[in-house]
Amino acid sequence: MSGHQRYNTPLLKKIGVKENQLMLVLNAPSFIMDLLTGEKIVFQTQVSASNKYDLIWLFTNKVGELESGLKSLRSILNPTGMIWVSWYKKSSRLNSELNEDIIRDTALALDLVDIKVASVDPSWSALKLVIPINKR
Repeated sequence: MSGHQRYNTPLLKKIGVKENQLMLVLNAPSFIMDLLTGEKIVFQTQVSASNKYDLIWLFTNKVGELESGLKSLRSILNPTGMIWVSWYKKSSRLNSELNEDIIRDTALALDLVDIKVASVDPSWSALKLVIPINKR
């Protein structure tokens, strides 16, 4: 059993991935791409401006990438959709400019609120962001 399968809830279920949603995945590590490819999921790895996405999953460890990414991604998110931002956990000892507070503050400035945090694997965390109901 790999380290990615030791959690009780399967990762894709925890993230809210469903079969008939349009998903955008950016900068994901290979184990995430392997997980997605093994499922009946429609996902893209490059932004298509003509699409509105139900679920966007951004992997980043840089403040600048987060700021510019969230701003552009919010504009292509379905109003009832979600954005997950993943970054290296502090406990992973991998280099990241990000933490939960930085992501939360950046999101709030763009009218996005966080509603859930999840562990992706021993190295990655994820924060779920949505557009508040009164801003949809």
